[in-house]
Amino acid sequence: MKKTGINMEKVKRRNRLLIVNFIHETGPVSRKSMSETLGLTPAAVTQICTELMDRGILIETGTLPGEKKAGRKRVLVDIDYNYRYVYGINIFPENIILVLTNLNGEVLERAEIDPVLERSTEELIDQMAEECRKMRKLQEVGLEKMAGIGISICQFDAETGHSSRYGKREWDEDLLRKKISAMSGLPVEIGDSVRALTMAEQFYGHGRQRDNMFLVHWDKWLWSSCVTENKIYTDHVKKPVGLEHLIIQKSGAKCYCGRRGCLETVVTFRNIRDHIQKLFNEGQTPLLSDMIDGDFTNFSFELLVSRSNEMDSVIRSYLGDIIDVFARTIINATTLLAPESIVLSGRWFKNEQNLNNLIRATSFYDESYDNRRLIYTRLSDREDYIGGVALITGADLYDFLY
Repeated sequence: MKKTGINMEKVKRRNRLLIVNFIHETGPVSRKSMSETLGLTPAAVTQICTELMDRGILIETGTLPGEKKAGRKRVLVDIDYNYRYVYGINIFPENIILVLTNLNGEVLERAEIDPVLERSTEELIDQMAEECRKMRKLQEVGLEKMAGIGISICQFDAETGHSSRYGKREWDEDLLRKKISAMSGLPVEIGDSVRALTMAEQFYGHGRQRDNMFLVHWDKWLWSSCVTENKIYTDHVKKPVGLEHLIIQKSGAKCYCGRRGCLETVVTFRNIRDHIQKLFNEGQTPLLSDMIDGDFTNFSFELLVSRSNEMDSVIRSYLGDIIDVFARTIINATTLLAPESIVLSGRWFKNEQNLNNLIRATSFYDESYDNRRLIYTRLSDREDYIGGVALITGADLYDFLY
């Protein structure tokens, strides 16, 4: 049966998609390797690569390192990540971080805005648009080279660790999109920080080599998400589904979600701080008292994360119980979902001792949950800005480039 023009175009699109995604996942690669790995003919690979290079999407980056054979050298092909540029706007309760990056998330310019409550939302939106314009002007990037603006909005209150729909300020997403788009002349994509950072892990982090993974972010607050067959698993309102609202205590505290005993009520910084303060007030924490000069107002999340293993035994025992509950919850949730890897992020896990404590706890219950399955994010130094960028770049690489 002869293929129609429509079918042939679908085949070409599929092959272009295969090649672009393969290069993004593996890095610079030869045409021969693409042909052998993807099952495409050498002629098809050469034709598609030539077409994409003519468009400026692909570039040749040299020859295969260490190749000593006589004859024609194998030339490596890579994506030109300077083909387009992206604005990432990341709105947190305590600050707003704006970046101009290339497609690989490499920062060209960065700015920060203090979202003080005395300033109106409209004033802040105007300043965001102005800062974006300044960054592009400094880098001499033409508007035609800009792909769009991604706006990630953190929905966690920095003080309570609870979801409070963007902290103390209400952000009207329709107004934000309309004003930023009108002032910039660019498409705008808005998403909450959980979806944005999950997309960032898919596009820039471990997700480049994994289609199925479970993400756990532990900072002052907790969030998690699941990626199945390279898609973010969501509930009926398209919100990423995680483990923070699994019930783990029979007579636990009431969670802001309305349930009692959620994991969220145990592991957020506010709850941990309140429990440790009770121990402090009862005189059970002389080591901690020395660390904070006898004044509990000096107790901070940074101190807890960096020096928890030096604190009093009663605190270490309490934190050990939290880690144990956390480990069992992760295993129970992922036994059903069966991800290839559990990717950990957030400042709690940035401390290697804390990370190892969790891995020891999970591997105690199930030896397969070791440091090969529980892995730390590659994006720890980019978490404050990469989410907004990924909302633009991470949707569909081929459609985005082509």
